[in-house]
Amino acid sequence: MCFFKKKKKIVRETINSKFDIGEFVHFRYRDELYFGYVLYARRDIDGNVIYDIQVGGQCPAVIKGIKEEIIFIKK
Repeated sequence: MCFFKKKKKIVRETINSKFDIGEFVHFRYRDELYFGYVLYARRDIDGNVIYDIQVGGQCPAVIKGIKEEIIFIKK
């Protein structure tokens, strides 16, 4: 028996986004400064780019629907 799972292929839509999947970003969420990795980018109904971002280390969480305007990269 093999207990390994097959990796799901993520099909990326062709959208013009500032940040790529897997990029490390900072953003504000509920008056707090968070940082994490971009998991997915898509467009909402209005045509704005929104992201799903993974935050946390050992027990990660995914915050969905972060607008592109509030994300920045701190160097």
